[in-house]
Amino acid sequence: MKCHINLLPWRLKQHQQNSRILLLKLLGLMSIVLILSFGLHYFDRQISMNLAEKRTDLQQIITELTKIERQIVKLRNNHNNRENQTPVTTAKILQILTLLSELPLQNGELDSLTLNSTQIELSGITENQPEFEGVNRFLSENPLFQQVILSGFTPHQDGSLQFKFMLDLAGE
Repeated sequence: MKCHINLLPWRLKQHQQNSRILLLKLLGLMSIVLILSFGLHYFDRQISMNLAEKRTDLQQIITELTKIERQIVKLRNNHNNRENQTPVTTAKILQILTLLSELPLQNGELDSLTLNSTQIELSGITENQPEFEGVNRFLSENPLFQQVILSGFTPHQDGSLQFKFMLDLAGE
């Protein structure tokens, strides 16, 4: 006679126990993954918010820095201009103003006049070439100026000419 041992219920219990252990391990692993993903998402959001704040702060600092740099350039220019400035006599100013009123401009006009103790920067526009030549000749022949330099000349399509002269004043 043969004796058979039925191990199937024992194996079934062991298989169910192993399945439960595996299921518990998987649930534990999924909970850890879920907790870690929520934690990483939270930290990512915090870092993104901090980064946005830092960018805003950086933009404000850059704006302030740009303003300060402009102020520094302005102050340096003012300081350099003050170093180069010496008083111009009233008589010389009257001579220059009289000269400006005598400029042979019929249709042209002066745009700007910059004056310091040794030099005048004169810019303007004339309607045509002969008018410009008259202005150039008038300034070159005037004894008030030691040297007349044409530092800018731009012809326009309408025939007008934009000019800029650097005029060195003659010494007293």
